[in-house]
Amino acid sequence: MTADLKVMVWNIDGGTSNITTVANYIKSVNADVIGLNEVYESQISTIMNILGSSYKRNFHNLKTNADFGNLTISKKTIEGSATQRWTYNQNSTHACSATGDNGNRQGLMKTKIDIGSGKFLFFYNTHFGRGCQTSIQNAQILQFDSLTNTHGGRKIVVGDFNFEPSSSQHTVINATNAGFQDPLGTAYAFKTWKVGDDSREKRLDYIMGNGWVTVNSIIRGTSTASDHYPVIAEVSIQL
Repeated sequence: MTADLKVMVWNIDGGTSNITTVANYIKSVNADVIGLNEVYESQISTIMNILGSSYKRNFHNLKTNADFGNLTISKKTIEGSATQRWTYNQNSTHACSATGDNGNRQGLMKTKIDIGSGKFLFFYNTHFGRGCQTSIQNAQILQFDSLTNTHGGRKIVVGDFNFEPSSSQHTVINATNAGFQDPLGTAYAFKTWKVGDDSREKRLDYIMGNGWVTVNSIIRGTSTASDHYPVIAEVSIQL
């Protein structure tokens, strides 16, 4: 017996120019669980009003000098959440350091979601550092590993990882104790960044599950409302 869900991840780049366009595209996808990166808290009411009352939400403010962070949205009941900024982080100009500072934008949000039959999905929405040295990103991944391996069960991680499938960071995250695996492996498959600039084609945005999760299909969405493309997957979760 499985729970079949549509999952979506999208770095909306602060809503870019039109949060209404972003929200209407999210509504058209009709996903069950959605992880958004780079959301301003002031935009959440617009997004939720367009999506309607069937969705619940959970927000993690990642920036100490602005209401800016990760947003998880779910049709399923949200039972609880926890958040963590990375110890190793970046500043507001995207320069990385080993200590982080008041401009950081990256971290991890865990949302516990009821998927039926008394079972729960631990849905992790994350954003790893941009432009960091490999050592800094790997330190973030090790912190991620510690935070996601505190319990067993059904787990999905989504987000803008800011590294490509050919990188050593991708190898590290696929070897973490929580058991996350990229369903596309190391294949380029499709670019998710940068919209409108074919000279910078990278797959930076991911949906990964652990051993309880089967990814039946995964595609790139069509919206060009952000500098990232959305990624959408159909998954089956063992109950």
